[in-house]
Amino acid sequence: MQRFIVHSITTQSALALAFEVHGERLICIGEADGIPDIIVQAFDPARDIFYRTPSPLTPEELEEESHIYVPKSLREQIDRRVLASTLGSSVLIQFVERLAPALSPLSAMRIVLEPLGSVNAALIETSNGGLCYVHRVGEVMDAHCSSHSLKDFLSLPPESREEVFPGFVASSVIFSGSDLDHFERHNLGEFVEARRISLADFAPLCDLTEIAARLVGENPYLYTLAIGAASVYATILRETTTPRPLPSTSSGQALPKEGE
Repeated sequence: MQRFIVHSITTQSALALAFEVHGERLICIGEADGIPDIIVQAFDPARDIFYRTPSPLTPEELEEESHIYVPKSLREQIDRRVLASTLGSSVLIQFVERLAPALSPLSAMRIVLEPLGSVNAALIETSNGGLCYVHRVGEVMDAHCSSHSLKDFLSLPPESREEVFPGFVASSVIFSGSDLDHFERHNLGEFVEARRISLADFAPLCDLTEIAARLVGENPYLYTLAIGAASVYATILRETTTPRPLPSTSSGQALPKEGE
């Protein structure tokens, strides 16, 4: 049995969950105190860098890109690490807290979405006044981020949504993230099934103790990144003979690489 703590961080708050790995089973224990073993930061349009590339990047290309956008001279001036990640043809570069190794929110969202919804489904994380979405069409995953607020996005007519998220034609959309505190309805039109993420959506990833189920069940949309990151980290722990932290080099690239 291995136990670890995940911190999920937004610009407004941070929450901590404890997990235990029992063989192939991941169990969420509940709230946790102490230094995290892994952190995941929600997309922040005010300071994160996001862009798309003509084709998916290799790990070496991603490393090179991160040094182009955040050169060594700048890295030496900031008190944060640089975490570069990719999914499909999208790249996200974040400036993450140094208190623990970090996982990309793209990686966390991808693993949450994989078992959910139809073959044309999207998960939209709405935190920090911006939007981050992962879209699955069959076995293919892609991602995009936007500085549009949830309010702006919900007010757009269907034909304008592709201006925010290129290729956005999802029949099933699941919302999560702390910005949902301010919204009760998530209507995207009669041809799109749109809803908030639920406690049941986490069942393919982990079991929850009674205490954890009560906690997460009150506001499941706050815990998407934490549970997704825990599932990714548990996979890493299972695949290593001796548990080891994620790399904390200047590039901050999380393993496993998104899109593989």
